[in-house]
Amino acid sequence: MNDAAQAQDADGKVEKYADEDFDLVGFFRMAADGQSESQGGSGATGRSAPQRPYTYKLREDAPRFFQTQELSADVTATEEDCAQRFLISTRALFEAIRSRVKVERKTLDVFTGQMQLDLMGAELEPSEIERRALRALQHSPVFDPRELRRALLRKVEAVLREEFLDEANDPLAVRRMLDTLLALHPEMLYDAQRSALAKHAMILPADPLPVVWESDDELPRSNRNLYGILPADLNSWEQHFAQILDHDPSGAVTWWHRNQPHKPWAVNVLLPDGRGFFPDFLVGVKDRKTPDGVLLAEPKFHFERRDEVPKADVAHASYGKVLVLHREGGVEWKVVRLDGKSQRPSLGDKLRIADLAGWGL
Repeated sequence: MNDAAQAQDADGKVEKYADEDFDLVGFFRMAADGQSESQGGSGATGRSAPQRPYTYKLREDAPRFFQTQELSADVTATEEDCAQRFLISTRALFEAIRSRVKVERKTLDVFTGQMQLDLMGAELEPSEIERRALRALQHSPVFDPRELRRALLRKVEAVLREEFLDEANDPLAVRRMLDTLLALHPEMLYDAQRSALAKHAMILPADPLPVVWESDDELPRSNRNLYGILPADLNSWEQHFAQILDHDPSGAVTWWHRNQPHKPWAVNVLLPDGRGFFPDFLVGVKDRKTPDGVLLAEPKFHFERRDEVPKADVAHASYGKVLVLHREGGVEWKVVRLDGKSQRPSLGDKLRIADLAGWGL
Protein backbone atom coordinates (compact mmCIF):
# COMPACT_ATOMS: atom_id res chain seq x y z
CA MET A 1 0.00 0.00 0.00
CA ASN A 2 1.39 3.42 -0.93
CA ASP A 3 1.04 6.60 1.15
CA ALA A 4 -2.49 5.95 2.37
CA ALA A 5 -4.14 3.38 4.60
CA GLN A 6 -7.38 1.80 3.40
CA ALA A 7 -10.30 0.59 5.52
CA GLN A 8 -13.38 -1.21 4.28
CA ASP A 9 -16.64 -0.52 6.09
CA ALA A 10 -19.65 -2.80 6.52
CA ASP A 11 -21.12 -1.70 3.17
CA GLY A 12 -17.98 -2.58 1.26
CA LYS A 13 -17.01 1.05 0.73
CA VAL A 14 -13.34 1.89 0.92
CA GLU A 15 -12.24 4.98 2.81
CA LYS A 16 -8.73 6.37 2.72
CA TYR A 17 -6.83 7.93 5.60
CA ALA A 18 -3.61 9.72 4.95
CA ASP A 19 -0.86 8.25 7.10
CA GLU A 20 0.42 11.64 8.18
CA ASP A 21 -3.10 12.79 9.28
CA PHE A 22 -4.27 9.73 11.18
CA ASP A 23 -3.43 9.64 14.93
CA LEU A 24 -4.14 6.04 15.93
CA VAL A 25 -3.40 6.57 19.65
CA GLY A 26 -5.53 9.69 19.80
CA PHE A 27 -8.35 7.92 17.97
CA PHE A 28 -8.62 5.18 20.60
CA ARG A 29 -8.19 7.64 23.46
CA MET A 30 -11.15 9.68 22.21
CA ALA A 31 -13.19 6.53 21.83
CA ALA A 32 -12.48 5.52 25.44
CA ASP A 33 -13.35 8.99 26.75
CA GLY A 34 -16.62 8.99 24.88
CA GLN A 35 -17.52 5.60 26.32
CA SER A 36 -16.82 6.64 29.93
CA GLU A 37 -18.90 9.81 29.56
CA SER A 38 -21.87 7.87 28.28
CA GLN A 39 -22.07 5.73 31.42
CA GLY A 40 -23.58 6.51 34.79
CA GLY A 41 -26.98 8.05 34.05
CA SER A 42 -28.08 11.67 34.20
CA GLY A 43 -26.28 14.43 36.02
CA ALA A 44 -23.89 17.32 35.64
CA THR A 45 -20.80 16.76 33.56
CA GLY A 46 -17.46 18.51 33.57
CA ARG A 47 -15.90 17.31 30.31
CA SER A 48 -17.21 17.40 26.80
CA ALA A 49 -19.47 14.43 26.09
CA PRO A 50 -22.05 13.37 23.55
CA GLN A 51 -24.95 15.80 23.76
CA ARG A 52 -27.89 14.50 25.75
CA PRO A 53 -31.46 15.38 24.82
CA TYR A 54 -32.01 17.78 27.76
CA THR A 55 -29.58 20.38 29.10
CA TYR A 56 -30.16 22.86 31.90
CA LYS A 57 -27.92 25.89 32.33
CA LEU A 58 -26.34 26.99 35.60
CA ARG A 59 -27.94 30.14 36.98
CA GLU A 60 -26.00 33.31 36.27
CA ASP A 61 -26.05 34.33 39.96
CA ALA A 62 -24.87 30.89 41.13
CA PRO A 63 -21.58 30.33 42.98
CA ARG A 64 -18.99 29.13 40.49
CA PHE A 65 -17.27 26.72 42.88
CA PHE A 66 -17.43 25.49 46.47
CA GLN A 67 -14.86 24.65 49.13
CA THR A 68 -14.18 21.00 49.90
CA GLN A 69 -12.35 19.37 52.79
CA GLU A 70 -9.61 16.77 52.52
CA LEU A 71 -6.83 15.23 54.54
CA SER A 72 -3.39 16.22 53.36
CA ALA A 73 -1.63 13.55 51.33
CA ASP A 74 1.21 13.32 53.85
CA VAL A 75 -0.76 12.71 57.05
CA THR A 76 1.79 12.40 59.83
CA ALA A 77 -0.60 11.98 62.76
CA THR A 78 0.62 9.01 64.79
CA GLU A 79 -0.90 6.77 67.41
CA GLU A 80 1.33 8.52 69.94
CA ASP A 81 -0.17 11.89 68.90
CA CYS A 82 -3.59 10.44 69.56
CA ALA A 83 -2.57 9.03 72.96
CA GLN A 84 -1.17 12.39 74.05
CA ARG A 85 -4.58 13.93 73.35
CA PHE A 86 -6.43 11.15 75.19
CA LEU A 87 -7.48 13.29 78.16
CA ILE A 88 -8.53 11.38 81.26
CA SER A 89 -10.26 14.05 83.24
CA THR A 90 -10.08 13.26 86.96
CA ARG A 91 -9.49 10.59 89.54
CA ALA A 92 -13.26 10.52 90.03
CA LEU A 93 -13.55 8.91 86.61
CA PHE A 94 -11.35 6.04 87.73
CA GLU A 95 -13.34 5.67 90.93
CA ALA A 96 -16.55 5.51 88.93
CA ILE A 97 -15.07 2.88 86.63
CA ARG A 98 -13.89 0.73 89.54
CA SER A 99 -17.33 0.87 91.13
CA ARG A 100 -20.33 -1.07 89.88
CA VAL A 101 -21.51 -0.01 86.45
CA LYS A 102 -25.13 0.95 85.89
CA VAL A 103 -26.66 -0.81 82.92
CA GLU A 104 -30.08 -0.34 81.37
CA ARG A 105 -32.81 -2.93 81.56
CA LYS A 106 -35.77 -2.51 79.24
CA THR A 107 -39.19 -3.70 80.38
CA LEU A 108 -42.48 -3.63 78.48
CA ASP A 109 -45.69 -2.67 80.21
CA VAL A 110 -48.19 -5.14 78.76
CA PHE A 111 -51.12 -2.86 79.58
CA THR A 112 -49.88 0.41 78.11
CA GLY A 113 -47.42 -0.95 75.56
CA GLN A 114 -44.84 1.55 76.81
CA MET A 115 -41.18 0.63 77.09
CA GLN A 116 -39.58 1.57 80.41
CA LEU A 117 -35.92 1.82 81.35
CA ASP A 118 -34.72 0.68 84.75
CA LEU A 119 -31.23 1.06 86.13
CA MET A 120 -29.83 -1.88 88.01
CA GLY A 121 -26.44 -2.37 89.54
CA ALA A 122 -24.38 -4.86 87.61
CA GLU A 123 -20.86 -5.28 86.40
CA LEU A 124 -20.29 -5.47 82.68
CA GLU A 125 -19.02 -8.82 81.58
CA PRO A 126 -15.30 -8.77 80.72
CA SER A 127 -16.08 -10.04 77.23
CA GLU A 128 -18.48 -7.14 76.65
CA ILE A 129 -15.91 -4.62 77.87
CA GLU A 130 -13.29 -6.08 75.51
CA ARG A 131 -15.74 -6.04 72.60
CA ARG A 132 -16.62 -2.38 73.13
CA ALA A 133 -12.98 -1.40 73.60
CA LEU A 134 -11.96 -3.14 70.39
CA ARG A 135 -14.74 -1.40 68.49
CA ALA A 136 -13.49 1.97 69.72
CA LEU A 137 -9.90 1.16 68.77
CA GLN A 138 -10.99 0.16 65.26
CA HIS A 139 -13.14 3.27 64.82
CA SER A 140 -10.66 5.17 62.65
CA PRO A 141 -9.00 3.68 59.55
CA VAL A 142 -6.12 6.14 59.95
CA PHE A 143 -4.71 4.66 63.16
CA ASP A 144 -3.47 1.09 63.59
CA PRO A 145 -5.52 -0.47 66.45
CA ARG A 146 -2.58 -2.45 67.86
CA GLU A 147 -0.18 0.50 67.89
CA LEU A 148 -2.94 2.72 69.25
CA ARG A 149 -3.56 0.31 72.13
CA ARG A 150 0.15 0.27 73.02
CA ALA A 151 0.31 4.07 73.05
CA LEU A 152 -2.86 4.37 75.12
CA LEU A 153 -1.60 1.80 77.62
CA ARG A 154 1.46 3.94 78.20
CA LYS A 155 -0.75 6.98 78.72
CA VAL A 156 -3.08 5.21 81.16
CA GLU A 157 -0.15 3.80 83.11
CA ALA A 158 1.34 7.30 83.44
CA VAL A 159 -1.96 8.71 84.71
CA LEU A 160 -2.40 5.88 87.21
CA ARG A 161 1.12 6.39 88.47
CA GLU A 162 0.56 10.11 88.86
CA GLU A 163 -2.58 9.37 90.85
CA PHE A 164 -0.59 6.97 93.07
CA LEU A 165 -2.82 4.03 92.22
CA ASP A 166 -1.43 0.54 92.71
CA GLU A 167 -2.82 -0.60 89.37
CA ALA A 168 0.00 1.29 87.66
CA ASN A 169 2.38 -1.55 88.59
CA ASP A 170 0.13 -4.29 87.21
CA PRO A 171 0.13 -4.50 83.36
CA LEU A 172 -3.05 -6.59 83.39
CA ALA A 173 -4.83 -4.03 85.58
CA VAL A 174 -3.69 -1.21 83.27
CA ARG A 175 -5.06 -3.10 80.29
CA ARG A 176 -8.39 -3.66 82.04
CA MET A 177 -8.53 0.01 83.00
CA LEU A 178 -7.95 1.09 79.41
CA ASP A 179 -10.57 -1.33 78.09
CA THR A 180 -13.10 -0.07 80.63
CA LEU A 181 -12.36 3.54 79.75
CA LEU A 182 -12.83 2.83 76.05
CA ALA A 183 -15.97 0.78 76.68
CA LEU A 184 -17.69 3.42 78.80
CA HIS A 185 -16.26 6.59 77.30
CA PRO A 186 -15.33 6.00 73.63
CA GLU A 187 -15.91 9.71 72.99
CA MET A 188 -12.62 10.45 74.77
CA LEU A 189 -10.75 8.50 72.11
CA TYR A 190 -12.81 9.96 69.28
CA ASP A 191 -12.07 13.49 70.52
CA ALA A 192 -8.36 12.63 70.66
CA GLN A 193 -8.44 11.30 67.11
CA ARG A 194 -10.32 14.37 65.90
CA SER A 195 -7.73 16.63 67.52
CA ALA A 196 -4.78 14.66 66.11
CA LEU A 197 -6.18 14.79 62.58
CA ALA A 198 -7.42 18.38 62.68
CA LYS A 199 -4.10 19.93 61.76
CA HIS A 200 -3.97 17.74 58.63
CA ALA A 201 -7.39 18.80 57.36
CA MET A 202 -7.22 21.13 54.37
CA ILE A 203 -9.82 23.40 52.82
CA LEU A 204 -9.42 23.43 49.05
CA PRO A 205 -11.44 24.93 46.20
CA ALA A 206 -13.36 22.23 44.39
CA ASP A 207 -13.55 22.24 40.61
CA PRO A 208 -15.89 24.80 39.01
CA LEU A 209 -19.50 23.73 38.67
CA PRO A 210 -20.44 22.49 35.18
CA VAL A 211 -22.15 25.17 33.12
CA VAL A 212 -24.96 22.74 32.23
CA TRP A 213 -26.74 19.80 33.84
CA GLU A 214 -27.44 17.07 31.32
CA SER A 215 -30.16 14.46 31.41
CA ASP A 216 -31.51 11.77 29.12
CA ASP A 217 -35.02 12.60 30.35
CA GLU A 218 -36.87 15.84 30.90
CA LEU A 219 -36.70 16.82 34.57
CA PRO A 220 -39.28 18.55 36.80
CA ARG A 221 -38.65 22.25 37.28
CA SER A 222 -37.43 23.89 40.49
CA ASN A 223 -37.46 27.62 41.13
CA ARG A 224 -34.46 27.65 43.50
CA ASN A 225 -32.21 24.85 42.28
CA LEU A 226 -29.00 26.17 40.70
CA TYR A 227 -29.96 24.48 37.43
CA GLY A 228 -33.69 25.04 37.77
CA ILE A 229 -34.53 21.34 38.04
CA LEU A 230 -35.20 18.49 40.47
CA PRO A 231 -32.33 16.04 39.76
CA ALA A 232 -33.39 12.52 38.87
CA ASP A 233 -31.34 10.91 41.66
CA LEU A 234 -33.33 12.43 44.54
CA ASN A 235 -35.20 9.88 46.64
CA SER A 236 -38.68 10.63 48.00
CA TRP A 237 -37.40 12.21 51.23
CA GLU A 238 -34.90 14.36 49.39
CA GLN A 239 -37.61 15.46 46.95
CA HIS A 240 -39.80 16.52 49.87
CA PHE A 241 -36.93 18.49 51.43
CA ALA A 242 -36.19 20.14 48.08
CA GLN A 243 -39.82 21.21 47.82
CA ILE A 244 -39.61 22.82 51.27
CA LEU A 245 -36.63 24.83 50.05
CA ASP A 246 -38.41 25.75 46.82
CA HIS A 247 -41.53 26.95 48.62
CA ASP A 248 -39.89 28.90 51.44
CA PRO A 249 -42.14 31.99 51.65
CA SER A 250 -39.66 34.06 53.66
CA GLY A 251 -37.02 34.30 50.94
CA ALA A 252 -34.32 33.13 53.35
CA VAL A 253 -33.43 30.26 50.99
CA THR A 254 -31.87 31.83 47.91
CA TRP A 255 -30.79 28.63 46.10
CA TRP A 256 -30.00 24.97 46.63
CA HIS A 257 -27.77 22.42 44.93
CA ARG A 258 -27.60 18.63 44.86
CA ASN A 259 -24.11 17.67 46.09
CA GLN A 260 -23.20 14.71 43.87
CA PRO A 261 -20.83 12.30 45.68
CA HIS A 262 -17.27 11.97 44.38
CA LYS A 263 -17.65 14.53 41.61
CA PRO A 264 -14.63 16.85 41.30
CA TRP A 265 -16.88 19.84 42.04
CA ALA A 266 -18.55 18.21 45.09
CA VAL A 267 -18.11 19.22 48.74
CA ASN A 268 -16.55 16.62 51.02
CA VAL A 269 -16.72 16.82 54.82
CA LEU A 270 -14.22 15.01 57.03
CA LEU A 271 -15.50 12.81 59.83
CA PRO A 272 -13.61 12.50 63.15
CA ASP A 273 -12.08 9.17 62.08
CA GLY A 274 -10.53 10.68 58.95
CA ARG A 275 -13.07 9.41 56.45
CA GLY A 276 -15.24 11.78 54.45
CA PHE A 277 -18.82 12.05 53.24
CA PHE A 278 -20.79 14.24 50.85
CA PRO A 279 -23.84 15.99 52.39
CA ASP A 280 -26.85 15.69 50.10
CA PHE A 281 -27.65 19.40 49.84
CA LEU A 282 -25.84 22.71 49.64
CA VAL A 283 -28.27 25.49 50.54
CA GLY A 284 -27.75 29.21 50.01
CA VAL A 285 -29.15 31.07 53.04
CA LYS A 286 -29.63 34.83 53.18
CA ASP A 287 -27.43 36.56 55.81
CA ARG A 288 -25.58 33.36 56.71
CA LYS A 289 -21.97 34.24 57.57
CA THR A 290 -20.29 31.61 55.41
CA PRO A 291 -18.84 31.79 51.88
CA ASP A 292 -21.83 32.28 49.53
CA GLY A 293 -24.12 31.75 52.53
CA VAL A 294 -23.70 27.97 52.23
CA LEU A 295 -25.39 25.60 54.66
CA LEU A 296 -24.74 21.86 54.36
CA ALA A 297 -27.82 19.66 54.88
CA GLU A 298 -28.26 15.90 55.10
CA PRO A 299 -31.83 14.47 55.20
CA LYS A 300 -31.45 11.03 56.72
CA PHE A 301 -33.88 8.12 57.11
CA HIS A 302 -31.68 5.72 59.12
CA PHE A 303 -30.03 8.32 61.33
CA GLU A 304 -29.51 5.77 64.15
CA ARG A 305 -27.23 3.52 62.09
CA ARG A 306 -23.70 3.30 63.45
CA ASP A 307 -22.09 4.55 60.25
CA GLU A 308 -24.49 7.52 60.11
CA VAL A 309 -24.21 8.66 63.74
CA PRO A 310 -20.96 10.72 63.44
CA LYS A 311 -22.52 12.92 60.74
CA ALA A 312 -24.78 14.52 63.37
CA ASP A 313 -21.83 16.16 65.11
CA VAL A 314 -19.41 17.13 62.34
CA ALA A 315 -18.56 20.54 60.93
CA HIS A 316 -16.97 21.90 57.78
CA ALA A 317 -14.30 24.52 58.52
CA SER A 318 -15.83 27.01 56.07
CA TYR A 319 -19.53 26.16 56.07
CA GLY A 320 -20.19 25.18 59.69
CA LYS A 321 -21.93 22.20 61.20
CA VAL A 322 -23.83 19.83 58.92
CA LEU A 323 -27.59 20.01 59.43
CA VAL A 324 -28.76 16.38 59.73
CA LEU A 325 -32.54 15.99 59.50
CA HIS A 326 -35.09 13.23 59.95
CA ARG A 327 -38.71 13.31 58.83
CA GLU A 328 -40.48 12.02 61.93
CA GLY A 329 -43.45 9.88 61.08
CA GLY A 330 -42.94 10.84 57.46
CA VAL A 331 -44.46 14.24 58.29
CA GLU A 332 -42.39 16.73 60.28
CA TRP A 333 -38.69 17.44 59.73
CA LYS A 334 -36.63 17.48 62.92
CA VAL A 335 -32.99 18.15 63.65
CA VAL A 336 -30.85 15.14 64.60
CA ARG A 337 -28.58 15.81 67.56
CA LEU A 338 -25.81 13.71 69.06
CA ASP A 339 -25.20 13.28 72.77
CA GLY A 340 -21.47 13.83 73.24
CA LYS A 341 -21.13 11.38 76.13
CA SER A 342 -23.31 8.49 75.02
CA GLN A 343 -22.66 9.06 71.30
CA ARG A 344 -26.34 8.35 70.70
CA PRO A 345 -28.42 10.38 68.24
CA SER A 346 -31.86 11.74 69.04
CA LEU A 347 -34.43 14.02 67.48
CA GLY A 348 -34.40 17.63 68.64
CA ASP A 349 -36.32 20.69 67.53
CA LYS A 350 -38.35 20.85 64.36
CA LEU A 351 -36.78 22.42 61.29
CA ARG A 352 -37.28 26.19 61.09
CA ILE A 353 -36.10 28.05 58.03
CA ALA A 354 -35.71 31.15 60.20
CA ASP A 355 -32.95 29.40 62.20
CA LEU A 356 -30.78 28.47 59.22
CA ALA A 357 -28.79 31.72 58.98
CA GLY A 358 -27.02 31.06 62.28
CA TRP A 359 -27.34 27.30 62.58
CA GLY A 360 -24.16 25.43 63.45
CA LEU A 361 -21.85 28.47 63.41
